[in-house]
This record gives sequence, C-alpha cells and structure tokens, in this order.
Amino acid sequence: MLRSALGALSLTLFALGCGNTATTTTSGSGTGGSTTQSLTASFEVRGSVEQIAVWKAPRGVAIEVHDAGGALVQSGTTDSLGSIIFRNVPPGDGYSVTVPSLPARGTTSAVRVMSIANSLPPQSFYSGQKIVKGYNYITTRDGTKLAAYVTMPGPADKGP
Repeated sequence: MLRSALGALSLTLFALGCGNTATTTTSGSGTGGSTTQSLTASFEVRGSVEQIAVWKAPRGVAIEVHDAGGALVQSGTTDSLGSIIFRNVPPGDGYSVTVPSLPARGTTSAVRVMSIANSLPPQSFYSGQKIVKGYNYITTRDGTKLAAYVTMPGPADKGP
C-alpha cells in the first residue's frame, strides 16, 4: 500500500512540474503566401538547481543544451519516455535546449539554472503559503507545485 501511495505521489509531482514548452515551427513564403508548419518537436523543459529536465520529447532523440552564447554545454539522448535530465549544469540564465536532428532544431526559450545559494527564496515565499486541513498545493522554490493532503493531530487551532 505504501508503494502505491509513493508511486501515485511521484506521478503527481512529475505531472505538476510543468515548465517551458518548446514547439518548433517553420515559416516560409511561396506562391501561396506565408505558411506556418508545425513540426514534431514539442517538449517540456524546466531549469532547476544545477540541472535541466526535459520531458514529452520524442523517444530516443538527441537533445542539446546550449548556454546564452550558443556554446554546447551538454548533450544526451532521451529515454523510452522522451525524458532526460542534464545534471551539474553551471548556474546561469539564457540556456536553450534543442533537438539538432530537426530542420528548425526545436529550440526552447531561455531556461534559467539556479545555484544552490540563489535558489533559496525569502522567508515570505514560505510564510505566504497557507496550509489548511485537507487538500493543498505547496509551491517549491523552483516553481513545482506539490499536491498534499494535510491532517491535523489535534484541534485545528494548534496548526498542522
């Protein structure tokens, strides 16, 4: 039973942790005027603390991470679910994630990677979140929303 609950929790956490969506489009003009064609490079990207997560990408496709200057930082291949995590990414702004095998390269918008020290929000971030008896959503420092069911050990005025 505990395994089932933990499995459901991890699926919930993964499903709620959505970030940048990258959809590749190409534009051109011919005799019929301007056209926009959507390619199959649609995937989700989230920068976090010294890492970048990619999911909902095509399975078994090469993915590249580039810094703000366009230099290749890391590359890898998505797993059977279209996911990959790039770890030990130097903190910074302006990273992009691409699918180099596609003509338009399936590029995301700017991705931010935080350092441990810079990932800590002010205390007001936490104290501003209200936790009540029953179902709640708790926002983490990287923006992920966690679903939680809170029960009180005693009278409600004693807190969670």
